[in-house]
Amino acid sequence: MRPHLDGRPVLTPELPGHGREPALTSPSLEALAEAVLGQIEASGARECDLVGHSLGGAVAAVLSANLSVRVRSLTLIAPAGLGPEIDGGFLAGFLSARTVESLTPWLERLAADPGRLPRGYALAVLRERERFGVGAAQAAIAQGLFPDGTQAIRIGADLHRFTGPLKVVWGKGDRIIPQAHQDELPGHAACHRLGGVGHMPSIEAPALVAQLILQNARSAEAR
Repeated sequence: MRPHLDGRPVLTPELPGHGREPALTSPSLEALAEAVLGQIEASGARECDLVGHSLGGAVAAVLSANLSVRVRSLTLIAPAGLGPEIDGGFLAGFLSARTVESLTPWLERLAADPGRLPRGYALAVLRERERFGVGAAQAAIAQGLFPDGTQAIRIGADLHRFTGPLKVVWGKGDRIIPQAHQDELPGHAACHRLGGVGHMPSIEAPALVAQLILQNARSAEAR
């Protein structure tokens, strides 16, 4: 995402076990949320418009109830934690792949049109694993939160508690987390279903996703 979104500074915290962020000894949804909260607090922010994708969406939902940084609005993109189903084959294949050739078919499942994925995406993922040694950490997260290809986390109660503007964005072609999980959203959630889009709306429809995030943030300002 751009360093600024319509003039708004954007902070992009990393989940533990991703990028340069060190792994957790015992990864749980709450522990992941606590680690991300620490990064937000370290930035000096005291309020924010929170956006999260997939597992990050579940983390954002938990963070919406924190007491130190006020969450003005919450935008979730294909969030985990709304139902038990998830593509366990994708998780296993993604985590076990060691070459560009073996990883590419799994990454292509992320998009409705694989041609929209960044060029060299598989190589970049593999280089990050090698450079930062995140493979084992991500496998531990998957085993703890998605054991046997099942979502063992739930965010429904967190979303029902959140009273600010709530948007959920889902690709109609998502093959990783079923869009039918939208049925578990609270009544005050605005849900946007994007045609021709898979599990990566921010890559497949970046302008529209940015527009929806801004709409949500601006509605919080009007409250």
